[in-house]
Amino acid sequence: MKKRVVVSAEALKAAGRRSTKASAKLAGHEVPEGHIRSPAVDAYIAKVSRSVDAAKESEERKTTDG
Repeated sequence: MKKRVVVSAEALKAAGRRSTKASAKLAGHEVPEGHIRSPAVDAYIAKVSRSVDAAKESEERKTTDG
């Protein structure tokens, strides 16, 4: 049986950022230094983040409730 390791949410986010940045670089889609996201993109990211957080909370409740 494999040993399970608990990883913090911040560590997961950091790993995701590094992976995304590396993938974009390999594909030749780097974001220029100093780039500022549009308000629409910020709103979309906030909306998606909220739905992901809600899904995680729901899943956590399922596992802790039995």
